[in-house]
Amino acid sequence: MDEEEAYTTTSAHRKVLKLVENRGKRIKNCDTRFHQQRLPAWKPVLSPLNVFMIYFIVSVSFLPLGILVLVYSQRTQEVPPIRYDDVHHDNITFEIKEHLNPPVYFYYRLTKFYQNYRVYFNSRSDYQLTSGKGDLTYDDLGSCDPAISVNNSQEQDAINLPCGLGATSFFNDSFTMYYNRSNEKVNWTTDGIAWSTDLDTFKNPPPGQKGHNTTKVAYTNPDFIVWMRASTFPTLRKLYRVIHDPLPPGNYTVKFSNSFLVDKFGGEKYFLLMTTEWIGGKNLALGIGFVVVGGLSFIFSLFVFMTHIYRNSKYHS
Repeated sequence: MDEEEAYTTTSAHRKVLKLVENRGKRIKNCDTRFHQQRLPAWKPVLSPLNVFMIYFIVSVSFLPLGILVLVYSQRTQEVPPIRYDDVHHDNITFEIKEHLNPPVYFYYRLTKFYQNYRVYFNSRSDYQLTSGKGDLTYDDLGSCDPAISVNNSQEQDAINLPCGLGATSFFNDSFTMYYNRSNEKVNWTTDGIAWSTDLDTFKNPPPGQKGHNTTKVAYTNPDFIVWMRASTFPTLRKLYRVIHDPLPPGNYTVKFSNSFLVDKFGGEKYFLLMTTEWIGGKNLALGIGFVVVGGLSFIFSLFVFMTHIYRNSKYHS
C-alpha cells in the first residue's frame, strides 16, 4: 500500500467513525420522555354515567340555541328575489308587503357563475391590486393568465388594469330604487358593503398609468372590491347597497342597466331586499341543525340512562 492509498483509507475511516459518533448522539438525544412516549396522559373512562352526562349537556346546550336561532331567523324580513335579465325594459315595479326596518340590504344574485373555479379564482394579481405601483409589465403579471392583456399582447398599453378573469368579468349592472308614491329616489349608500380589511388593502395605481381599463372603476371602488371576493357557490349573492331609512309597505320601482350579459353561460340575474338579525340573514338550516343534534343527544342520553338502570336492576335481582 503506497502513501496515497494509506491516506485515503485513513480519511474514510475517520468519516465512518464521525458518522457513528453523530448517530450515537442523535440516539442519545432521542432518549427522552417525549420521544419515547412516556409522558403522563389522561385516559377518560367512559362509564354509563359519563356518557349520559356528555349527551345531556350537548342536548341542553344545543336545543335552546337552535330554538333561539330559528326564532330570530324568522324575524328577518325579505323581499323574494326578482329576476330582471329577461325583462325587455329598464325598470321593474314590485310590492313590499310589510314594513322593513333599517338597515335594509339590497343584493344582486347570479346563477351558474362559478367564481370558485380554480382557473378563474387564481387568475388575478394581488400585487397589482394592493401595491399601488404602476408600470407593471406583461411578465410581472403572469398570475393573471389567461387575461393579462388585450388579445394577449405584450404592449404596455394593452395590459389589463386590473388584470385577471375576475376583474375582466366585473359585474357592471347598476340600480336605482324609487318610491312610487312620490317618485323620489331611495337613499342608499356603499358604506359597509365591503369588508374594512379589503378596503384598507386595495390601492389604486398612480395617475396616468398606461394600460387598458377593464372595469371603468377604481381599484378601491367598493362594488369592485365586493366582486373580487370570490363566492363559494355557483349561485352567488353580493351586497350592492345599504338603506338606512325604513321602507313602508307599498309599490317601488327599480331602474337598472342590463349591461352584464348572462346569455352565454345560461345564467340568470336577480335583485332582492333583506333585513338581518344578530345571527345574520335568514338561515333556517343552522337552527334546524342545532335542534336535530340537541334532540338526538337527548334521545341518546335517555337511552343510555334507561339501559344503565335496567342492567343494574337485572344484576341486583
